[in-house]
Amino acid sequence: MPWPFSRKKKMIPIGPVELTDDEMQECQAMIRSLTQAEGGQYVMREDVADSFKRSIIAMCLMGRAERFLALSKNEAACQSAAKACAVFPVSIYFYDFGCILKGAGKGADARLMFQEFLRRHRNEQPRAESAAGAAGSGEAQ
Repeated sequence: MPWPFSRKKKMIPIGPVELTDDEMQECQAMIRSLTQAEGGQYVMREDVADSFKRSIIAMCLMGRAERFLALSKNEAACQSAAKACAVFPVSIYFYDFGCILKGAGKGADARLMFQEFLRRHRNEQPRAESAAGAAGSGEAQ
């Protein structure tokens, strides 16, 4: 089975990630706990709201994956981690997925996921380095 993140293959968009009822309830509870304040709600800019929501859902799914792994429910752990990566594909979730795979005894898959983490991490670095350079030079962010 070819690895889906090969540099030789063209990447295509995937459809929406479908959450189970349990996953959806847990994620919604987490979002409510982070976005509601006593007597009102926090607000955020419209242009970042979707990204924020997806990041919280991914964090919740990865937490589920870690709990499933602790309960030796390896397949459920891997499925939850895969969904986290699909919902919010930043490097750290690919690292966490590699850890889940390693804990599930899937060493070869874990190595591939760690390679994907490194690839994504390298691609994320220029933004971080340019921001650090701007901060160090006194430029406004």
